[in-house]
Amino acid sequence: RWLATNLKGELYAQTALDSAILQLIQTTTSVRKWAPTTAPMTKLASIQGALALIYLYRKPQITIQLKGCHRWVHAMKGVNVHVQTHTPNQPKALTKQQFEQVMVNEPREVVRAAVEVAWLTAARGGDIRQIRANDIKFPPPTAGVPQQVMTVTFKSGKTAKRAQYTIGVPLPTAETIAFIKQRQAESSWAFPTVTGVDIREALRRVDPQLEQRSIRSGRLQFLAHIGMKDKQLLEVSHHA
Repeated sequence: RWLATNLKGELYAQTALDSAILQLIQTTTSVRKWAPTTAPMTKLASIQGALALIYLYRKPQITIQLKGCHRWVHAMKGVNVHVQTHTPNQPKALTKQQFEQVMVNEPREVVRAAVEVAWLTAARGGDIRQIRANDIKFPPPTAGVPQQVMTVTFKSGKTAKRAQYTIGVPLPTAETIAFIKQRQAESSWAFPTVTGVDIREALRRVDPQLEQRSIRSGRLQFLAHIGMKDKQLLEVSHHA
């Protein structure tokens, strides 16, 4: 569908299919400023696979085997080399001091709560917004030991795509605990109305270079700095 929509006009009319697709990918990459580590290689591979199986979706159409075209194969190899040598755009990490300042500066209670839980769990902003209030637990004290942890179960989102997981973290502030328990009483989403823009704006009041991903990378760096072992870091990040 993407090819049918975009491979139009005189520019591609008299061009071989493989060359036309490569020109389209190059133009789109430039216009949309795609990083070579993501879209171009993904698009090329997806297009190759889709055209090879096109006969399943459009009965009169025979299969189109781009992998048999030398120009296409060389283009795929070239993009792959670029991917391997490209330095990914890593977000600036949020420091603990900056996190504390975000909590002071942010006027909205729901955003403060979302940012704090995201920080404690090293979660992605998109994942934290998909948590229901009942996915957050405050286990009761056992054997006379005061309550010291909060558990959060991620059931959806990018990090939980492979499988849901539960993480135990230190308790948040009393304000955030009270907010979460209020949401639990209503059987609601934990952080209703919070958007990615809200989280990004809260961070950029402290540093204009911060973004949503800064929370996750900053928390993991902080945990490593205070001595958390690699195995535990993998568990926290759900890369284990």
